[in-house]
Amino acid sequence: MKPKAPRAEHCAYLTPENVYTALWSWWDSQGHLPDPGTMDWLDPACGDGRLLDTPYCRGARVFGFDIRQGCEENFNDLGKHFTLVDDSLQTKWPENTEIVMNPPFGSRSNDLAGKFMRKMILHCTVNRRWGVALQLSSVLQAKRRGDIRLPDYKLDLTWRPQFESAKAMSGGYFKDFSWFVYAPIPTGTCKTYRLRRDGHATEQNAGNT
Repeated sequence: MKPKAPRAEHCAYLTPENVYTALWSWWDSQGHLPDPGTMDWLDPACGDGRLLDTPYCRGARVFGFDIRQGCEENFNDLGKHFTLVDDSLQTKWPENTEIVMNPPFGSRSNDLAGKFMRKMILHCTVNRRWGVALQLSSVLQAKRRGDIRLPDYKLDLTWRPQFESAKAMSGGYFKDFSWFVYAPIPTGTCKTYRLRRDGHATEQNAGNT
């Protein structure tokens, strides 16, 4: 069995470019989804802010939270706002922002993945905002996360992305990942897609949420 990657404290697993460009390509292909450039976006675990690039380049104001110093270097442009926080889960998220994130997964004991998902869904439900999270495809299968509702759209990546920090430390971190997309008003169904690198997606069977 291949050893797990030794994860350093506050280590960022930066999202590969083809993972987030595929997301926004799928978004554009839907037709009925709003232009991401017309909304304000927050990444509550932003790293270098790359998930916010597409909305920002289309005119959106973008906001990033992170616990690591140095991230602010990528938020110097007008319309980009960075806040250094002690704990994003304990920090108030701006009410008028949509959420896009690749949050830390944490460990079995602290379950950061579940905590970030719960906070995002609550934010989106209360404020009627979009929420988008990159997670392990199996993230909602754990019993301790049984209270977390299914997304309105689930985009299963057809490849296993290689995260930059993990590659540098151990030669790779290969698992199945999906984008979980929550609409401002729940649709009542979970539409599942197989998402390719080029953004082309094939819809699978929809299930009830």
